Amino acid sequence: AEFVDNTQDSIIEIQNQSVKHLVIICINKQKDQIRLKGDSNIMEIRARYNDVPTTLVSISPVRKATLAPKRRSGQYMSKLEKDIGYDPNCSYIDSSVFSHCRLVELWNFHNADDEEGSG
Repeated sequence: AEFVDNTQDSIIEIQNQSVKHLVIICINKQKDQIRLKGDSNIMEIRARYNDVPTTLVSISPVRKATLAPKRRSGQYMSKLEKDIGYDPNCSYIDSSVFSHCRLVELWNFHNADDEEGSG
């Protein structure tokens, strides 16, 4: 495997051509600490792994919210969500994580030609 360590962004990338499903885990100690734009765009990352099905997991501090938060069209809850371009597929607060960073958001990326139920 080839290792690339970018200490400026604290990103370690392990490239292996036999990847069947890519999982990217982003741990945000502070709100909006992680960004996926430029060369770190999610589609650029997937392209380096032959566009395999990908799951992005973001763990970040719980955001203050009202009982019924309203979103305006085009409004994003975080900069990471803005970088990706749409809401997470799944979002929840994990009460078993004993940290202020327990908001879990998941995005799934699949190709149009992926078989249903594979992976």
